[in-house]
Amino acid sequence: MSEAGAEGGEETTEDRGNRLMESRRLPPNASYFAFTATPKNRTLEIFGAPDPRPDGAVQHRAFHAYTMKQATAASRSGAAKYCSQLTDK
Repeated sequence: MSEAGAEGGEETTEDRGNRLMESRRLPPNASYFAFTATPKNRTLEIFGAPDPRPDGAVQHRAFHAYTMKQATAASRSGAAKYCSQLTDK
């Protein structure tokens, strides 16, 4: 915080920005997940399963497929739910 903010004076734009960034900081045990309907090649290289080819090249494939039929069925049933997994340290 700026000196004015620390002393209880008028809050500056920088102080407000810093406070906003602090409020959005994720806990240290947060996990990051990425979901995509059509993964890009780079995404497959990072998260996909290696699939060696006869010519020696290695392509990557998705390790799991969630079909449009499954997605539609889950959407109708409301099966997609958020589940918080926060734990106390």
